Amino acid sequence: MNDPRRKEKRKFPRKEIKVELKCLEGGSFSICFTRNISANGLFAESKKPFPLGSEVYLDFFLPGIYDKFKLKGKVIRRITEKQAKSDGHVPGAGIEFIEISHSHQDEINKFVKKSQEKGSLRLLFDLRFQEEQFLSKLRQTLLGRDRDG
Repeated sequence: MNDPRRKEKRKFPRKEIKVELKCLEGGSFSICFTRNISANGLFAESKKPFPLGSEVYLDFFLPGIYDKFKLKGKVIRRITEKQAKSDGHVPGAGIEFIEISHSHQDEINKFVKKSQEKGSLRLLFDLRFQEEQFLSKLRQTLLGRDRDG
C-alpha cells in the first residue's frame, strides 16, 4: 500500500476529513462523503464510484468556512468495491478539480495547512467556537426580522 520508493505526485498537502458531498455526474445526482481533500482535489467515498474520466459537479462546505464550494472535477482514480476488498482501500473516486477559482483553492489549502498545524482537539474547539458565533449572529438576525415583521 504505502511504498516508500513511490514518489509523491501531489502538489498540495491533503487532509483526512469527512464532509457531505453533493455530486452531479452525467445527469445523475448523488450524495456521498469525502475521505480527504487538498487544494487540487478530493477522494469521494462511494460504493458505486463515478466512471473514470467523467466530469463531476461538486457542492460542499468545509468546517469553519461559511461559503459553499461549487466546483467541477474530473475522475482520475476509481476504486470499485471489489478492488477495495482485495487491497484494503475504500471504494470511491479520486477527483481532481478542473474548475476552481484561485480564492477557493487558497481557502482549501489554508484549511488543510491550518488543521495540520493544530492538534485535532484544538481544531475541534476552534470550529465549535466559530459555529457558536455564527449561530448567535443568525439568531440575532432572525429575531430582528421577527420584531420588524
